Amino acid sequence: MVSSTLIPIAKKRTDRWGQLSRDSGLLSFLSFLMSRARIALLCLLTGLGYSLALSNIPTRYPLGILAWVALIPLHSAVSHTTPRQAFLRGWLAGCFGFVGTVYWVVLAMHRYGQIPLAISVGLMALLAVYLGVYIGLYTLCVAWLERRWSATTVAVGAPCAWSALEFLRTHALSGFPWALLGYSQFLTLPVIQVADITGVYGISALIVLVNVTLFQILRWVWTRQTANHSFLHSFPKTSVVVCLVWVTAIWWYGYWRLHQEEALNQQSDHLHIGLVQANIDQAHKWDPAFQTETMARYTSLTRQVAGTDLIIWPEAATPFLFEQTPAYRALIIELVREAGTPLLLGSPTLRRHQDGRPYLFNSAYLVSPSGETIGRYDKQHLVPFGEYIPLKTFLFFLEKLVVGIGDFEPGTGATILQLPTHSATSSNPFGVAICFEVIFPNLVRELAQAGAQFLV
Repeated sequence: MVSSTLIPIAKKRTDRWGQLSRDSGLLSFLSFLMSRARIALLCLLTGLGYSLALSNIPTRYPLGILAWVALIPLHSAVSHTTPRQAFLRGWLAGCFGFVGTVYWVVLAMHRYGQIPLAISVGLMALLAVYLGVYIGLYTLCVAWLERRWSATTVAVGAPCAWSALEFLRTHALSGFPWALLGYSQFLTLPVIQVADITGVYGISALIVLVNVTLFQILRWVWTRQTANHSFLHSFPKTSVVVCLVWVTAIWWYGYWRLHQEEALNQQSDHLHIGLVQANIDQAHKWDPAFQTETMARYTSLTRQVAGTDLIIWPEAATPFLFEQTPAYRALIIELVREAGTPLLLGSPTLRRHQDGRPYLFNSAYLVSPSGETIGRYDKQHLVPFGEYIPLKTFLFFLEKLVVGIGDFEPGTGATILQLPTHSATSSNPFGVAICFEVIFPNLVRELAQAGAQFLV
């Protein structure tokens, strides 16, 4: 016979175990949420550091310095994970980072392309998601290397993977090399001199090498504290040596090249350039009612820089078609003759297909002091959803929504323009990159290889 006093005791024990089980489940759930929050925070920190390093926010110290540590939180998030987890975490960090660098696409599509705001935001988000895939592929490579090879292999392989993916992003699907990591160092002159050998990809690789090495050092410090190992146990010696060698070599090469440039500048002729920025409100720019006012502003500013070697107006400066508007073209020719200075101006160029359908080039015209048009460059890389609709076969529905997008066609190749000089034996060939094109390293290099002595 069971004593009645045992029944409450057994019940209490059952309730206690049930409570402990529920508490354990709650703690496990909270631990799960905390781990996910930690991962998200690390990805957010990398995305924030990436976008700030490439921003133009005025600060006392250049924000480009953040690039040298921005990837450390991400490496912490993907350390000792599966390739699938690493890819997803890298993708998330990439989405965070690229939202902070391609936000301007919303303005370009909504204000200039007249795309509805909701669609503009949606397309920007899709662009960030697409670009984030490249960061995900990078962390997938890092996780694969980490599972199979040594820390030194990771330190060497990670920069190679990053640069290869940046190269792929530059060319895949017509290319979108916006916010390449190496561009963050535009103010660090000794570092960027190596671009004449490696392009921007070499600078990106160096930044990644430093990030990986710093992460390995921090991980060693943490494991040494928790495992109580000897001082040099598992210290990433080879990674540190490789990093120091490359950083030292590139800095030395940069200072050597800068010294060469100083000597070359002392021996070279100098050009005086007059830059004219009329700051025309885009809402008024193509309104015929404001054409006279716009041209009056350009005329006044141009006269202030007369007598220089070259005067430059902005992209699409003229609120009309330069070749098809005789009255305003005559006004510009007369202005150039009065200034006695060649003028490089931006204006759309109208052409027609064989079936009569019109299309436009986004062009830069070079007008000589005699009033003759002596050269024209047509923009090769157009802004998607700003100057054309990409993948029209799949995005056909956008044509009815984006009435503001011009039907622009890309130019056929690099064009070298010749700046007129007073000497019959000398010339100043130069190349032009219009707006969006400056982010394409291969295009700019083509201009230099074609003989351009300076770039506009």
